[in-house]
Amino acid sequence: MGIKYGLRIMIVLFMGTIIAVAWNTLTDRTFSDQELQTYCNHLDDSILDIAIIGDSWVVPKQIDLGLKAQLSHMPNLRITSYGQGGAKSKRILENLFEPQVAPNSSAEVLRGATDMVIIIAGVNDLTSHIGKDFYAYHMMKMVEQFNACSILPIIVTLPEFNIEGYFADRPLYKKLLKDIPNKLLFDDNQLNARQEYIGYLTQQLQGSTFNYLLVPFDDFITDYEMAKEQYDDWNHLNATGYQELGRFIGSYISEQQLSFNERTIATPINETKLD
Repeated sequence: MGIKYGLRIMIVLFMGTIIAVAWNTLTDRTFSDQELQTYCNHLDDSILDIAIIGDSWVVPKQIDLGLKAQLSHMPNLRITSYGQGGAKSKRILENLFEPQVAPNSSAEVLRGATDMVIIIAGVNDLTSHIGKDFYAYHMMKMVEQFNACSILPIIVTLPEFNIEGYFADRPLYKKLLKDIPNKLLFDDNQLNARQEYIGYLTQQLQGSTFNYLLVPFDDFITDYEMAKEQYDDWNHLNATGYQELGRFIGSYISEQQLSFNERTIATPINETKLD
């Protein structure tokens, strides 16, 4: 009796775990069906408007400070930022279409007079092992939308961080219910598939006809271990690190010598091609 009862409990727990894993996978891997919008505000003005959208890396607004300092030679510069902690690429895309009064909405990017938008995303996609196809799909949707609105997307490649340390600190139940199954299913059982995510998105961009500028994060920081002083924890820069990143992006923009005529995208765009 006791053995049979214990066996039943084990079977129930096992089935419950399978259902939980399947549910997590289905909800996480739902691709956005957001349609292309053409209601962009094409107001022309004399201000160079740069928006920054992304995850928790954008929230402190320290990148804004570094970017502004690096581009201080540009007259009539205005920088705005919209970040949401924990947001994957899908959420960052969907925030563009949220009502402007909604929390984390970045709708102003499309409805304002934005000339360029810097996209910083992917850390939460990678830590969730959601798959390079999921990440690239939503990044490409953003690029397509910005092109439709005559806004130049400036894509910072997926940042370097200590995913090994992040994973080690994760609670065991989250590893079992989400991390390990997703890693097996979508990341070829790789704990750190960062370069695969970057490479897949780069291929998608290079195979498109979109205008964009790709800023390689590895030209800023290649190895977390060699730049720990710029990090606050496993997967976030500190204030100094964020400001330096803003300066790096600003210098990269300046080096491209982009020429803008109000809301018109500069052509041709010098694409950065990664090996």
